[in-house]
Amino acid sequence: MLFRNFLEVIRHAEKYKDYEIDLLGNTAWQDIALWYDKPFISNFFFTKPFDLYESPMQTFKLGWKLFSQSYSEVLQPSYTRNIITDGLAALTGTKNIVGFVSDTEALSPKQKQKPICFTAG
Repeated sequence: MLFRNFLEVIRHAEKYKDYEIDLLGNTAWQDIALWYDKPFISNFFFTKPFDLYESPMQTFKLGWKLFSQSYSEVLQPSYTRNIITDGLAALTGTKNIVGFVSDTEALSPKQKQKPICFTAG
């Protein structure tokens, strides 16, 4: 939830003042985001990320919706990243994904064998 401190700053920054800012978030904190962040966000998308592991069609639909938005930049602010949230960031199709180096707490032992890293192109 630490990224929330920066939503107002981003919204009012000279660089982003004319941008639409969308937020893809967890339903666990949906009420907080809708109550406090509505003035700074253009569109909200909420999901239960771990449910997407068992719902490939739902994941595909969400991925297509994200890809169709043609985002210029994506922030992936989770410190403990996982395959689903990193995958959703990648499905946006942008070359500009910013995220933490992260820890590996949410990764399975098999996933930890290869590091996950996004680079700007």
